[in-house]
Amino acid sequence: VKIDNSRRQAKVSGLARQPMVIPTPTAGSQLTFGFTILNPVARSCFVLHPNKYRYRIPFRTDSGRALLADVTVSGHEGCDLGRSAPFRDSAEEYFRHHRVMEFMEGLFATALNEQHEYPYRVLEECIEIAERAEGVSRQCVSPPSGMDWVIDFHDALPEGSVLCLKVGLEYRQARIPADRRIQLTFPSSHLAPIRLEILVPEGGRKIRLEPGVEMYNFDFCVKDGRRVRLDLSVRRTPNQPTSTLEFMQSPRQDRHDYLRRHGLLEFGPRLARELATAQPANPMEFMLRLVRSQQL
Repeated sequence: VKIDNSRRQAKVSGLARQPMVIPTPTAGSQLTFGFTILNPVARSCFVLHPNKYRYRIPFRTDSGRALLADVTVSGHEGCDLGRSAPFRDSAEEYFRHHRVMEFMEGLFATALNEQHEYPYRVLEECIEIAERAEGVSRQCVSPPSGMDWVIDFHDALPEGSVLCLKVGLEYRQARIPADRRIQLTFPSSHLAPIRLEILVPEGGRKIRLEPGVEMYNFDFCVKDGRRVRLDLSVRRTPNQPTSTLEFMQSPRQDRHDYLRRHGLLEFGPRLARELATAQPANPMEFMLRLVRSQQL
């Protein structure tokens, strides 16, 4: 949704439960309301490797078509891999050295956010992406202020396609240009869950909002020829501060039930214990083996 220079986005299913708050100019002015339906056609999720900055990302598509993107992340905090000797005296030192716990937190948060029918498959895919990553990041003396992302798509995409990138709780969105390269900046440098979605515009419309009019009803066509009806209610909220729309999340109890149902509450501590005991030189390879054993 766009009103003048303010934009907001939400899942259609969530709008019935949570109104969309958009800052607008002074009452009495005539505004232009633009509404576009975006259909998600491809998606991917992963977690940054503690010490790598180049990634080859496969997307899951509704059509089954293979879609790849190369992702380069600069401003990555990195870690010191100069020491290869075992940390037999301190598992905590081993975890800190490899940033293992930070990666595991991002890994399990990804599984929880996705709530896939087969969560161990999601864990496996995320670790595989991290394991195949290239380019060693130098360890920063002090944490960087943010990260710069460059995403290059290998294949042509439908005209008007939009990329939505979420890093942790931060969102960025941009139209994919003709050269299929997007550059975005995020303030975070942590190993947060990452989700990419490609959205294709299906239809939309612009109307003028008249002063004093609160209810609007209009139709518009989508790509397959269907007509969609939109009922719009506009209400002024005095002294309402500017707010960012939050995407609806499942209740905390549902999330806990999901972890328990799939054995993730037990598997997470077990994974940490086995890493602390074995202290492998390549923790990604070790985690990948344990995750795969859960699917046998």
